[in-house]
Amino acid sequence: MLEQYYHIEKCTGISIFLQPDGGVDAALCSVTKNRNQLNIDQTKTGLTNIKELSKYIKQKEFVSLNIYGKGILIKRIEKVQEVEKNAFHTILPNAESKDFYIQNFISGEYSYVSAIRKTEADHLINQFNGQGFKVLAVSLGPFAVQNIIDQLNFYGEEFLFAGHKVSRNESGDWLTYSFNEINKSPYPIKLDVDVIDERAVLPYAQAFQLILADKLSPISAFVESLTEAYANTIRHRKFKAATYVILAVFFVALLANYILLSGLNSQNIQLVNQLALTSKSTEDIDSLSKKIAGKEALLKTLGWDGGINKSMLIDQLAAQSPAEIIWTEVSINPVDIQKTRLEKTLTFKNKRIHIIGNSQRIIPVNEWIARIKALQWVKNVQLERFVFSTEENTGQFDIEIDY
Repeated sequence: MLEQYYHIEKCTGISIFLQPDGGVDAALCSVTKNRNQLNIDQTKTGLTNIKELSKYIKQKEFVSLNIYGKGILIKRIEKVQEVEKNAFHTILPNAESKDFYIQNFISGEYSYVSAIRKTEADHLINQFNGQGFKVLAVSLGPFAVQNIIDQLNFYGEEFLFAGHKVSRNESGDWLTYSFNEINKSPYPIKLDVDVIDERAVLPYAQAFQLILADKLSPISAFVESLTEAYANTIRHRKFKAATYVILAVFFVALLANYILLSGLNSQNIQLVNQLALTSKSTEDIDSLSKKIAGKEALLKTLGWDGGINKSMLIDQLAAQSPAEIIWTEVSINPVDIQKTRLEKTLTFKNKRIHIIGNSQRIIPVNEWIARIKALQWVKNVQLERFVFSTEENTGQFDIEIDY
C-alpha cells in the first residue's frame, strides 16, 4: 500500500552541452508522476546560463543531470561488466580512474564507456545545489535515451537528435555513436503521439529514469555522493509515509474510543428497542441491494450506455478522417476477449469504439488522432497498433476511442 510513496514523484531533467568555446547550452524537462501516468509539466531549451534555470525550477526540487560535449570522453570497447583500472588505462593510458566519474553503458557486444573529471563534474553539481536544487543523478552522453527509445518515433537503424547520431542493428543494439552540432532529426520527434523538441529528449529521459529508478536500470555515472543522496531521499520518504500511517492509526483509534465511550450508555437503551426493527431493515436493504446489483450487472453485460446516438459519433469520426485513411472495420462496444475468457461470460468494452483501417503513412493517422481528441465527447484515444506491410505497400492500424 505504501510502495507508491517510496519513489520520487516529481523531478526535472536537465541536459548541459559543454560547448568548445566554454559556453553552455542547457535544456530542461519537468515531469510529474500521477498514479501510473507521467505528465510533462514544462520544457525549456536554448538556455545559455545555468543561473537562468532558477527561473523555471523551484527550490529543493529534485534534479537529474545529463552532461555531454567538451570534457566528456566517450569510448566504445569490447563489452565489460565493470570498468576496472586495466580497462580504463586502455582508454586513457596516462590517467588514473580515481580522478574520473565513469559510466558504463552496455549494448550488445560493446561497452560505451563515458568519463568526466571529478573536479569538472563536482563544479557543475555544486552550481546546481548552490541554487537550492537537489541533484540526485548524473549521466554522460546520450545513452539515457535508451530507456525511453520505445516511446519515440525512431524508425530504422539510424536516428539523429540534437547533434547526436546513433546507428543500431536489427536487435536494437548500439553499433556506433558520434556527435556533431549539425546533426538534426529529419522529422519531428514524437513522444507517443505528442511532438517534443529534440533538445528536450535527453532531459525527459533523465527525469524518466530517476522517477522510475526502482523499476528500471538507470544509465548513469557512479557518483558516490549522489548515490548516497538518492538513498537518503528514499529512506526519508519511507519514514515519512510510515509516520503518517502510524499517526493516522492512533488518531482513528482515539477517535473511535472516544465515540464508543461517550455514546455507550445512551445507545445501550436504544439498541434494545431498535433490535427488531434493525433486523427487519437489514434484510430489506440486503434484498434491495442484491436486486440493484443484479440489474446493474445485466445492463453492463448487455453493453447499455445510456442511449447515446452511436451513429452520430461514427459520422463525426468519419468527418475528421483524412482522405489517405481507409476504414476496413468499426466496432462499437466490442467484445473484451481477455475478460470473456477469464470470466467465462460474454463481456464488452463499454463506451469504446474500435476502428481498423489502412494508411500508407502514419502521419495521417497521427493527424486524425489529434482531430479526434478535439471532439468534446471523446475521453481518450489510443493507437493500439500500426504495422506496415511491404507486400501490400500500406500500413494497418488499430485505434480505440473512449467516449
